[in-house]
Amino acid sequence: MKSEFISILAGVFLGVGQPLMKYGMTSVGITELSVSVDNILKVITNLHFLLGGLISIIGIISLIIALSGGKASVLKALSGGSTYICILVLSYFLLFEEITLFKIIGVSLLIFGIYLLGMIGSFKVKFKEVEK
Repeated sequence: MKSEFISILAGVFLGVGQPLMKYGMTSVGITELSVSVDNILKVITNLHFLLGGLISIIGIISLIIALSGGKASVLKALSGGSTYICILVLSYFLLFEEITLFKIIGVSLLIFGIYLLGMIGSFKVKFKEVEK
């Protein structure tokens, strides 16, 4: 159960870090992919971008720690679901992105899936070996 909690926490860190990085990029006027020395300097000196990057690094490290103590298929799903939920909420408040009915349905399914993974992830199913 500890690995599952750390995995969800990692997802939250990643879900907070990524919108902050996007906010930092848009706040310096970068809205499309254009690589130049000037744009790179603007981004790497932006507080929101740096904070988002630091939070994302903490999320990645947390996910690695979680993966060392559990099943990757369950833990990565927990992390990914919680990341998406955080990104959806922060994008609404920070980036003023629209939350549609389909996004609400999707998040509801994610929450239900995370619940199922938390409950079922602890059960062990044994399959019969096929005799040759």
